[in-house]
Amino acid sequence: MLGKALSAGFGLATLLLFGTHVLAGAPRFVRLDYERQAGAASCPEEAVIRAGVAARLGYEPFRERARDRLRATIRQAGQGLEASIELFDARGNLKAARRLTSRNRECSELASSVELAIAIAIDPMGSPVPAEVAAAPEGGGAAAPAPGRQAAADESQALGPGPAPEGRPLSWRAQVGAVGGWGAAPSFGIGFAAGGALEGERWSVGIEGRVDLPSAMSLRVGEASAGLLVASLVPCLRLGAASACALATGGARQVAGDGLDHARHATVPYLAFGGRLAAALPVSQRAALALHGDISAPVTKIRLKVDDEVVWTSPAVAVALGLGIALAFP
Repeated sequence: MLGKALSAGFGLATLLLFGTHVLAGAPRFVRLDYERQAGAASCPEEAVIRAGVAARLGYEPFRERARDRLRATIRQAGQGLEASIELFDARGNLKAARRLTSRNRECSELASSVELAIAIAIDPMGSPVPAEVAAAPEGGGAAAPAPGRQAAADESQALGPGPAPEGRPLSWRAQVGAVGGWGAAPSFGIGFAAGGALEGERWSVGIEGRVDLPSAMSLRVGEASAGLLVASLVPCLRLGAASACALATGGARQVAGDGLDHARHATVPYLAFGGRLAAALPVSQRAALALHGDISAPVTKIRLKVDDEVVWTSPAVAVALGLGIALAFP
């Protein structure tokens, strides 16, 4: 059958083409863009292709928010059909491409080839070649297609992968956003943060500046307030859209008393160490919604006094939540 020659003819080639770009192990997910262009109306709808790929892999591999994108297009080519399959990374760089052609307009065999190629592109170590693949002759030649049938695999042309697998190139990320926190001031504080980071495939190193507006606590008479002006070094390990980071923060804490006799304003050093969990949810090719949660332990502690009475002592732990926009520059 044509399906036998099809799988034998291009299954290994597709594996070699896409295999260097995907790591085996946990299930991988992609965004799927599927299109039937002019002359390909007889080909299956997207839902059929999705179901066929999922059946081959044993799980549903398509997620709308996945970092990688796979584009599959089927179109008329002369008296037959042509399918192109392209795999892009999170930056929009072409990682690999494949083209399959058929000499007639009958689309079922070509669609099956597309399903298999997509499955191998997503998970080359886990996507099985169908059991009915014909064995090659002992001499090592390829299995011959059934008489009277045309093997689309014989007409497929590898466009070749993108750059050699050298890992993801370094890129820059700029980020701005708002921060809210507890523990750095006598009450809940609001501030702003901005920074940048150098990113690799599995790591990033960032520098971030943060300004917390003065946050006040009411006293019997007057009030006491504190604010932050700090910078942080943020090295991270990245896993997809999520990151686990260390924090080293230094700067100044500004404390003040207002409405009090002999009120004072002072600037004292601030030093803290801690960790961060962060996530970047893509909203476009370059922009992402950035979320993070921090917990840190200040090394420098302060006490605010009024008439020799301690009205606030900085806690042992400070917590902050951030929301912002990140822009990537490859």
